[in-house]
Amino acid sequence: MKTRLDNHRRRANGAAPLGPPLALRFPGPMLKAIDSLAARRLDQPDRSSIIRELLAEALEGRIAADQH
Repeated sequence: MKTRLDNHRRRANGAAPLGPPLALRFPGPMLKAIDSLAARRLDQPDRSSIIRELLAEALEGRIAADQH
């Protein structure tokens, strides 16, 4: 039986499919900062999108720093 996660087709917007949901807890000031970033953007991304972008940027920076 195939599950929703077994489907490896690209999403309608061309992005790679997302993995399973991950529950995280953030302190209030951090959530306010994330929401503030989203509010200043013209495309008005949701909180999850901003968190994924921030995490991707942090990972890229960490990987680049580790390679030097």
